[in-house]
Amino acid sequence: MKTKKRIFTLLVAMFMFLVFVSPNVAYAEAVTTPTIPTLTATPNNEGNYISINWNMADKAQYYSYMLYSKKSNDSLFQSIPSKSNVKVLNIYPGLGNNLKTWMETNGYGKGLISVDQVDISTFNSNPNDYLKDSSGNWKYDVVFIGAWNANATQDITQQGADLIKQFIQSGRGYLGGHDTIWSNSSAQNTRQFRNFVNIKIGSYYEGNYYYPTGAVDFPSATTYPSNVVGNQVEINKKGLLTSYPWDIGSVGTVLNVPISHTTAEFAYGDVWLKYAGKTETLSTDGLGGTNNFYLTTWNNTAQIQTGHSNGEATPDEQKILANTLFYLAQVTEETNWDDHKGQDLDAPTKPNITSVVVDTANNKTKITFDSSRDNGTTYDYYVEATGKTTGTKMKSDIKTTPITSGLKGYAIVVDKNPSTVPKDIITTTSPNYSINGAFTEDCYIHVAAIDTVGNVSEVSHYKYVNPVLSMTLTPSTTELQRNPVTITAAATSTNTKITKIQTPDGKWVEGATANYVVSVTGDYTFTAVDELGNEITQKITVTIKSKPVLSMILTPSTTELQRNPVTITATATSDNTTITKIQTADGNWVNGSTVNYIVNQSGTYNFTAIDSDGNKITQSIAVTIIPKPVLSMLLKPSTTELQRNPVTIKAVAISNNTVITKIQTPDGNWIDGKFASYVVSQSGTYSFTAVDDLGNKVVQSMTVNIIPKPILSMTLTPSTTELQRDPVTITAAATSDNTKITKIQTPDGKWVDGSTTSYVVNETGNYIFTAVDELGNEIIQSITVNIIPKPILSMLLTPSTTELQRNPVTITATATSDNTTITRIETPDGKWVDGATANYTVSETGNYTFTAVDDLGNEIIQSITVKIIPKPVLSMTLAQSTTELQRNPVTITAAATSTNTKIVKIQTPDGNWVDGATANYVVNETGDYTFTAVDELENKITEKITVTIIPKPVLSMTLTPSTTIDTNGPVTITATAASTNTKIVKVQTPDGKWIDGSTADYVVSTNGTYKFTAVDELGYEVTESVEVNNIFKVVLNIEPERNRIHLNETVTANLIIDNIKEIAAEDIRIKYDTTKLQFLGYEQVDGIKLMKSSYQNGELRFILVSKGLLNVVNSKTILLKLKFKGIAPGDGLVDVTKGRVSDGILMEKNLKDVECGQVNINVADEELIDVNDDGEFSLLDLGILGRHLGENPEDLPEYNADVVLNDAIDDEDLAEVVKFMLLNPNYNF
Repeated sequence: MKTKKRIFTLLVAMFMFLVFVSPNVAYAEAVTTPTIPTLTATPNNEGNYISINWNMADKAQYYSYMLYSKKSNDSLFQSIPSKSNVKVLNIYPGLGNNLKTWMETNGYGKGLISVDQVDISTFNSNPNDYLKDSSGNWKYDVVFIGAWNANATQDITQQGADLIKQFIQSGRGYLGGHDTIWSNSSAQNTRQFRNFVNIKIGSYYEGNYYYPTGAVDFPSATTYPSNVVGNQVEINKKGLLTSYPWDIGSVGTVLNVPISHTTAEFAYGDVWLKYAGKTETLSTDGLGGTNNFYLTTWNNTAQIQTGHSNGEATPDEQKILANTLFYLAQVTEETNWDDHKGQDLDAPTKPNITSVVVDTANNKTKITFDSSRDNGTTYDYYVEATGKTTGTKMKSDIKTTPITSGLKGYAIVVDKNPSTVPKDIITTTSPNYSINGAFTEDCYIHVAAIDTVGNVSEVSHYKYVNPVLSMTLTPSTTELQRNPVTITAAATSTNTKITKIQTPDGKWVEGATANYVVSVTGDYTFTAVDELGNEITQKITVTIKSKPVLSMILTPSTTELQRNPVTITATATSDNTTITKIQTADGNWVNGSTVNYIVNQSGTYNFTAIDSDGNKITQSIAVTIIPKPVLSMLLKPSTTELQRNPVTIKAVAISNNTVITKIQTPDGNWIDGKFASYVVSQSGTYSFTAVDDLGNKVVQSMTVNIIPKPILSMTLTPSTTELQRDPVTITAAATSDNTKITKIQTPDGKWVDGSTTSYVVNETGNYIFTAVDELGNEIIQSITVNIIPKPILSMLLTPSTTELQRNPVTITATATSDNTTITRIETPDGKWVDGATANYTVSETGNYTFTAVDDLGNEIIQSITVKIIPKPVLSMTLAQSTTELQRNPVTITAAATSTNTKIVKIQTPDGNWVDGATANYVVNETGDYTFTAVDELENKITEKITVTIIPKPVLSMTLTPSTTIDTNGPVTITATAASTNTKIVKVQTPDGKWIDGSTADYVVSTNGTYKFTAVDELGYEVTESVEVNNIFKVVLNIEPERNRIHLNETVTANLIIDNIKEIAAEDIRIKYDTTKLQFLGYEQVDGIKLMKSSYQNGELRFILVSKGLLNVVNSKTILLKLKFKGIAPGDGLVDVTKGRVSDGILMEKNLKDVECGQVNINVADEELIDVNDDGEFSLLDLGILGRHLGENPEDLPEYNADVVLNDAIDDEDLAEVVKFMLLNPNYNF
């Protein structure tokens, strides 16, 4: 038996070897290498995201996917979000299970985030049951641990930590809360996740406790990071985490959170939010770790400081949590994703300011700067696919794509601060911008470019300095003299260009220098103007000895034209010197001031006089002396040919040196000038006389021959003068007494050569002939011819009726002729009836012909068609568009016919008539509907049809805002839809999302018109809109520097104006609780002037005004600093009760109550005392707080450590101690 067992065992072993070991087994499974996933990345510049699509060719198994991304200039890829709906497991330590309420009940998850929660002790009992389903698949996208201070000193087990590490390594998200990664023993296992989150920690308690190896990364007191504390956080990085599903602001935006702190930690990953206004310490390892972080992420993990305040979360913090949970969901089974993390994050180029020009004339200032270019952001992507069956991981190739949102415009601020950064509010879209108001003092201009998604460029700062002008006036000499003096004006400006200078004569000279020549003593004023219109005026006094004025008169002995010599007398004078000699035209000098000089020829003669000082004057005179003239005259006839037309004789007279003034024609008349024309009609000799301006004459004669004009005649003879119907021939014969007739024109416009022609006419009329002789003379004659026309016959056939009928019809034939007599008519049966009329009766439909004849035998034939019809048979069908029961209207079609008549109209059930043989009629209700059809002979037929219709549903919707009174918001609009006979299935809210059911709530934070649409089960819709106009932002508010103060401590509360623009004056009333607070006074701020103040019985009033254009309110501004003292424990209310504002142009208005804010200042029940209670603040107090910085003041009962009441020992306490230390008169150093 033992041997058989051994043999059986051997056989089994051999079989297993063959199956599992032998390389030649026939059942071995074929192994294929799957291809890598393919990926595309397409930017959506308008939406500011990148659309990612990928595909896995291998269909043998299902895959899950993770996306990895980085900016192209970064070195490391990180995994990124890829799910639109997120499922979260909240592991809470018995307390702080608020995440589900925050995300689902409060709505901060926006319907995208669902939360399951489990107590940490329950989770620790079997982590697998809560993280995986029965098939071993992960149930959640994100795990959140730690929403209570220090996680209530509870930790997960090592088993839980190992499982969560696998969860993280699978690509799922992990979020740790406050003090889940620190050196305390309560975080022994959760701090194992710090490498995933990219955080290093130090020994916060500085060696007072024992920590296992690896518990801290910086054990030394010189390297561990100090804590950072605060209740306000500032956005440090822009991206998906700050914009989706909540847009929480841009870089620099400050958000309110419960007070929290870091705990000896350095964050090396992406720091999205840090504590506002706090300094940071960088890690000593040189790798860039920072101790100032509120939220940091790395790949699919994050740490947030939520939890320190034991379950509290402001609305801002709940939004931050929602965005973070959404960001950490990074494993998907989809093959596409719109990456909203892939945003345009790079700012446009700097708009360098190139010029600032002040236009004082138009009271404007023009700012010019370089156009900016939007810099897009370039991203690299790859996708990692994980096979669900094999666990194989494959990566796609890397794809690179840029996204550029485009330039939106420029923000411009003008103030007196050299480093102002404009808010991201667009001022202009042009690089040339004009500001109302000309700059009159030094200021700074700040310009930043902003792209469509709010990225702000580096700011261009420009200092404008008001120019200082100066001008010097320099004369060419300061000696007394008679010569003119040239004054040179030279103007300068410290920082502008001098454009022109006005000289004393009022003229402007372009440029910065001008010369002006003066000849008399006097004060001379110059004005210089720069390119901005600034002016400077200077005056100079010049003394000049007057220069003599010389004159000389040259007088000829005569001014008449003549041929004798002329004597020129030269007489020279001077106003304050003596004329000593005169030079005559021949170059000789004659002493004295007068000289005579004789000339015999025409010409120009120059004389020069000199005075005792050597001054000269030269004058010229022109003299004309002429020779005796020679006159001549030419006579020219218009023709020399013999002819019968008048002849024009043209006379032209000339003289060699005089002017011909007139010509006398043969009729004795004088014509002015040297030309004359004279017309003659008879043969003869004609004489002309010309005279010049000196009376000299010339006479010329001419003989002209002219023959008499011919006399033409023409006779027109008709072939007959009797009335008749045949054509008539007209014969035309023309003659002339002394010329030859060459052609005759007939009435049709044609020319016939010769003196006779014939022309045939067929109609009565007047006919015109024209004859022309060889000289072109014409004669026109006309003749009237009468011809009787051919008769025109007509015949009218009239039936006794034209209506369709069944009785015989009598046709009456009536014939006429225009100029003959109708003698007989032939009827259709061939018989003739004498006279011009005939009657003929017919009984059948047919065509009937009649013939009429006149007394000359002319005929006319006419026919007529007559219809006689049988009685018609009418019918009508009524058809409905559907016979099914339904809610839509039914169309009834009526179609009528007749056997031998035309259907002309149909009456529909509403009594209206429709022309034609068919009619459609729409009905909406069940009932009997009757139609009537009528033919052309008024025959009728009536039919009826029964229609059954289910009524159409009537949908309605009411929109009810949660409040209609003025509020700071938000307002919840409740939409409630109803239908008369269907079910409402969904309601669409104004953001385009659909909510199942008949009601929906929608929260709005701004005024506007909001539209809702409800749909029933049949697809019918109803749309309603509601206007919300009662949400107002707080304009006037009180912002104390601290909300909690000690008893008898003084606090400054800033009176703030915000959320309003272009405000130049304010009138404000404020009430405060006089039982808790004492008003101590106020402190004014730069740029705002307090004009009036009053305060009594707990009520303050302030009237304030802005100092100039640059201080007009356009952003959040402190108007006044109010001082209050806490006089009794409790909350002291400071309430802005009324406010009125004006823009200083046209607007003045009262603010609504909701636009006036209020604040409570909490007064503690104990006074402010020094830290060690020795009666004064000193350096010792500062040292005590420094040693215990970051600790809980309640843990130090021996000290008054919470100097600034905020339940923490922080930088504010240190600063307050220093302030009082320096005020201590006993602290001398």
